[in-house]
Amino acid sequence: MNCSQFSKSFVFLILIIFSLSNLHLSAQSPATSSNGSIIGIVCDSTTKVPLEFIVITVLTQKDSFAKGGGLTDNTGSFYITTLPDGNYFLRISFIGYETTFSKAFSIQDGNRFDAGKLLLSAEKHTMQAVDIIEDKSDFTNGVDKKVYEVAKNPTTAGGTATDVLQTIPSVTVDIDGNVSMRGS
Repeated sequence: MNCSQFSKSFVFLILIIFSLSNLHLSAQSPATSSNGSIIGIVCDSTTKVPLEFIVITVLTQKDSFAKGGGLTDNTGSFYITTLPDGNYFLRISFIGYETTFSKAFSIQDGNRFDAGKLLLSAEKHTMQAVDIIEDKSDFTNGVDKKVYEVAKNPTTAGGTATDVLQTIPSVTVDIDGNVSMRGS
């Protein structure tokens, strides 16, 4: 192989590589442009205040399969990207609020869908009746005395007088059963 044949082969090889690399780039560009996105804002339905950390899930309309999602920021806004073409709806949920679903929408040719302002309603809970029972204290402090309700102390049930005295603060009972109050 002489020098001119080598240079022609080299130029031909470079042209083939360049042609194949352009073919690869052109094959990739439609896939990246078909990724759509969704924007919107979530607010409280009564106060109209934007809500942060709300969970947004993008579900397929056909089988409710999750295709993407995200959280709202401190302004209540969300931005979800890289969604393939298809028909979707949103599930908006947060603790203390009722889960809400958006209307169905379509993403085609990489367009951006604006969900607008989505409103969440607080969950409503009805409480059962509540009974409030007043109970006398275990300890009553008088002017000249302190009264302990021994019957209310479950640790003294079935015990002796020594067991009862051991549960009273500032009273000590030693091993021999000698009772002293504040050391005397």
